[in-house]
Amino acid sequence: MSPYICPVYVNEMTRKYNCCKMPYPVPRFNSDEVKKSFTTEEAVELARMLDINFSKFDVEQFRMGLDVELEHGRRDPATNVTNDDPVMTAKIALAHLNEFSDYYSRLKKMEDEAKQYWGISGK
Repeated sequence: MSPYICPVYVNEMTRKYNCCKMPYPVPRFNSDEVKKSFTTEEAVELARMLDINFSKFDVEQFRMGLDVELEHGRRDPATNVTNDDPVMTAKIALAHLNEFSDYYSRLKKMEDEAKQYWGISGK
């Protein structure tokens, strides 16, 4: 694992250089497990941490976004940006939902149409 994405490394650097700590608890991961999805309860907790206002989109749209944005995590080492960090994943989802409140419903529809067009089944 690269040091620039390792939560333990971030904590060590914070102590060593007396830097500001992250504004949220650094998640601990079992190195053998790749996060596959988020529950509604996890989505609600992340929304609280990020002070998300659900007046423009609902919790389910946000939860869908969390699941989709795991594509930037440990699922694929070549595209791992977030290391399955739930807060980083939530911020990516939030950025898209701030653009379009139904972003993930539209994305699902587009992906389903593309799979049908290209004859791809499943994910």
